[in-house]
Amino acid sequence: MADTLLASFHAECIASEEFLRRLWVYTCATHDEVSALGEVEIRGQQLYIPDILHVLPMERGPGHVELDMDELAKFLTQHVRAGKNPERVRLWFHTHVNMSVFFSGTDEDTIKRLAAMMPLVVAVVTNQSGEALWRIVQSGQYFVDWRTDLPGKRPIGEELKEAKQVIDAKTIEPKWQRWFGYGKKDDADDYSYLGGHYQHPEQKRTAYTPPKEKLIRVSLIHGGEKKALKLRRLTPIEELVAAFHLENCEITISGVTMFNNMRYPLIDGDVIKAVEKEPKEPTSETEEKPGETGAYDFRSEDH
Repeated sequence: MADTLLASFHAECIASEEFLRRLWVYTCATHDEVSALGEVEIRGQQLYIPDILHVLPMERGPGHVELDMDELAKFLTQHVRAGKNPERVRLWFHTHVNMSVFFSGTDEDTIKRLAAMMPLVVAVVTNQSGEALWRIVQSGQYFVDWRTDLPGKRPIGEELKEAKQVIDAKTIEPKWQRWFGYGKKDDADDYSYLGGHYQHPEQKRTAYTPPKEKLIRVSLIHGGEKKALKLRRLTPIEELVAAFHLENCEITISGVTMFNNMRYPLIDGDVIKAVEKEPKEPTSETEEKPGETGAYDFRSEDH
């Protein structure tokens, strides 16, 4: 299949048709909402989305799916330690089944959390009518939304069966309860979503208190000293640098070099090593400046 031009603003956004087809297949494979991650390559003044979709463990329902940040952290940890570049994992996909395509309040929160980890995020929500709403966020700032239709005819048959098997294998037991059989017969399937829990409307609705973020135990080795720390799994590297004066250090975590533009997902028992960098030789004015890697600035009006 050929590639498809999704949008052209200050740069082109292009996706493989195989990837767009995969989105539609996963959208139609179940009556529940589905979530997954994709990859994005920055090619000069072009965003390219290859045919790669990572389905993570998820809780899902007919009107709810949420990207679990703990599962995301585990996935990125495995990705890095397998020698893969986590900075390619920039796309979040989820479905709205038969609803219109829009970014709900929960979706907006998810995008914000991803944008806090990644310098560039592409989000897309689809439905079973083949509609797709896309968004780009760069450096935590909203950039642009646009709409497209997914190509080809609505998926049927084996395509859906294979996708449903993948989705079912990644479905985990929900933390909420769904209530049946109350009130009128027509109300047997009635439920409302309350901040992470389903409760029947006749029951007393209690405020939902999200669980406290778990702290993990890690070690920091710097200047010949070893310190035991308790940190959030997605502690920004900037916090570590500022707290322990590591501005001139090369940082590795359990043998993996830190990626400068991401919050590295920590796990229990990680060893963080900070080694002083060697002084750099003076550079010529024509040498490329740090951070200028040819990646396109999608917010710039000058391009």
